[in-house]
Amino acid sequence: MKRFAFVSCAVAICVVVAGPVRAAFTGGNLVILTTASGTGDAASALTLNEFSYNSATGTFGTTPTAHSITGLTLDGTNDHEGLLHLSTNGSYLVFGGYQAAVNTPSLIASASPRAIGVVDSNWNLTTTTISDYTGLALRSVVSTDGKHFWTGGNQGGDGGQYYIDASGALTQTLLTSGDARGNRINDGQLWGFSSTTSGSLVGAGLPTSAVSQTSAMNSPFVKSDVVFLDLDHNGTSETAYSTDGKNLLGKWHFDGTTWTQTGSW
Repeated sequence: MKRFAFVSCAVAICVVVAGPVRAAFTGGNLVILTTASGTGDAASALTLNEFSYNSATGTFGTTPTAHSITGLTLDGTNDHEGLLHLSTNGSYLVFGGYQAAVNTPSLIASASPRAIGVVDSNWNLTTTTISDYTGLALRSVVSTDGKHFWTGGNQGGDGGQYYIDASGALTQTLLTSGDARGNRINDGQLWGFSSTTSGSLVGAGLPTSAVSQTSAMNSPFVKSDVVFLDLDHNGTSETAYSTDGKNLLGKWHFDGTTWTQTGSW
């Protein structure tokens, strides 16, 4: 099972997003988060595979540098977990995982602690244990600086979307109890994506208290994730590509007020 991130910019899942790098990650390189097991629902070991980018040829190398991640595991096959994101300050890769030994059975349903993984540019992992998502999947984590996080996961129980402040004494604040597969920070706004809410603005800006969601991309093509692009380089994303996580892709355009779907595959 593989999860993708481009460390040249705001993190993408399978798709490049434009933007500057402000840290020691090598700009343009591709990072793929892989689980050792591609079968079963038991806990699997993790590796970050870094593929170098050749700007002269516009291609990636075929042999990655493998960075083993110890301290967190993921379900071997779940296709809505392990979404890998670059913090908006460009300094950290972040994702959600489980503090469980490799081969722990039925990982998502287990009582294994959920944790946020933060990887610095030297490929060192630090973790922040959280008490939410018990028996549920912690699917996605985004961050501004490796200390302030917004998480998305299964709804029900203590699931949904949370704001996590780990800059001092840990605080966890429920933003919305709605289901979330992916989430992103785009142009300073928190987004959430799921099969029930499609693409939604979660509050205004980067909320730190309970909010409501406002649908902004509503179609079957927006159920798992969206990658935003600023192709005209004016500082605001005007193009986006979405996925339902299975077999549908959508293209979108923002006219300054509304996101409109302009293509599908």
